Amino acid sequence: MQVRLLEVALVASAAVEAVYALATTQADKLKYASFSRIMDSCGGQQWKAVPVTTAAGYNLTLFNIHSDATQVAYSGTKGPILLLEGLYSDAKDWISCAQSGHPSIAVQLAQ
Repeated sequence: MQVRLLEVALVASAAVEAVYALATTQADKLKYASFSRIMDSCGGQQWKAVPVTTAAGYNLTLFNIHSDATQVAYSGTKGPILLLEGLYSDAKDWISCAQSGHPSIAVQLAQ
């Protein structure tokens, strides 16, 4: 069941990747304000929130970090990576940077 959920999430993320504009939308910045603030403070990479409902009825929000602050898309033949937080952590742990201007783990993987 868990493997199937992961497969659905990864396929959905990969399918949506090619159909959106590079700029992060203002609506996403407002809806996901905490995520947006962290991304802005750590380099300003562009991202897209992708809501997904799995076949089992779970509602997920995937965040795709797709380009740098100047909207130059990260290139290559990379596939999607799903980062999950642990028991005493938060999804923000993956996008927080140790120092301003130093990329987080998620941004390093996108680059």
